[in-house]
Amino acid sequence: MTHITSAHSKSQRILFISPVPTHPTISGNRQRVRQLLNFFEQRGFDYKYLWFEQECGSEIEMISTWGDHFLKVPFDLTPGIVKKIYSKICILNSEAKSKHNSLDEYKNAVLAKAVIQEAESFQPTHVIVMYVLWSWVLDLFPKTVVKIIDTNDVLGDRHAQFIKVGITPEWWSLSRRDEARGLDRANYIIGIQENESEYFRKISKAKVLTIGYSVNIQVLPEPSGSDFTFLFIGSDNPSNINGIQWFLKKCWPKIIERNASTRLLIAGKVCNKVVKVYPGVELLGIVDKPADAYKRCHVIVNPLQFGTGLKIKAIEAMSFGRPMISTRCGAEGLDDFTGAFLLADGAEEFVELCLHVIDDLEMRDNIAKAAVHCAEKMNTMNTINLNFILS
Repeated sequence: MTHITSAHSKSQRILFISPVPTHPTISGNRQRVRQLLNFFEQRGFDYKYLWFEQECGSEIEMISTWGDHFLKVPFDLTPGIVKKIYSKICILNSEAKSKHNSLDEYKNAVLAKAVIQEAESFQPTHVIVMYVLWSWVLDLFPKTVVKIIDTNDVLGDRHAQFIKVGITPEWWSLSRRDEARGLDRANYIIGIQENESEYFRKISKAKVLTIGYSVNIQVLPEPSGSDFTFLFIGSDNPSNINGIQWFLKKCWPKIIERNASTRLLIAGKVCNKVVKVYPGVELLGIVDKPADAYKRCHVIVNPLQFGTGLKIKAIEAMSFGRPMISTRCGAEGLDDFTGAFLLADGAEEFVELCLHVIDDLEMRDNIAKAAVHCAEKMNTMNTINLNFILS
């Protein structure tokens, strides 16, 4: 396969390669891509955003937002879909639960040619790929280019989390050996939370830094003159679906029984998976501006039961100054920020905390202040680490 030659220059030119579109921004990984591209814009870096058209996105909106920095690369998914379905079947087979997907499933000459053509023209000093699944792209570049993987998730044995909670595994699961092999193609690994960064440090020789989700701080006042309102916001990924279904089944009936005027708002694509009508629950669907949903609530609930990565909804809630009640899974990666949210172990404790915060304004205020401080501190560390990698 042809490789890229390099020219020498002192200015940073960043080639960002991702299968994830930025628009419409309806999921955490899309927010993540926008965050990184906005960082490049703010720092005045020259950059190119190569979008491998793996999932549906709005090309018109992306061109409008990123202009000449944006380039779409058409992607034929047919072979990958066939193999992915087969892999799911293998995973679910009781005799083959150790089966994993292939690290280089998406490697092909058409995509490689598109990358090489753009890189020969742009001559990047840094190349970033999103997800270890695309690490094969890094092998196209010479050693003079700084190679970076924004992992976004741990994929090693990921299917086991689904099986543990009785859910059909979705998306990708790699063997830990393959995950390590992919990570070692990079100079730098970005972990989205410190727990995952520690895991990557154990299996990879690359330098690992934690860069979480940075947010704009916009502290909102509590809604006045309305019933006490909780909010859950999320995409329709399996962990969100499972989490809100757990909350609606195990927690919400007990909350509404003891405080009938309480309300629950559910926002995002996860609404499409809530098929039963529950008292006091309003489905908002996709919200163009998350602040519009946060303005209407007093407290965020984050009842996730499984999943990897940093739960962006948790950081987003902090940025708006909203107290959050979360399971341990939902708050994973926020271990150092005690006081910035409430942790519940099990449905009974989740219910009791929900009922308690309704009547305790002082507690809500204290948690909100700590949450904003947490978001500010994370923003600072993210900026420091991104500057280091791209220096």
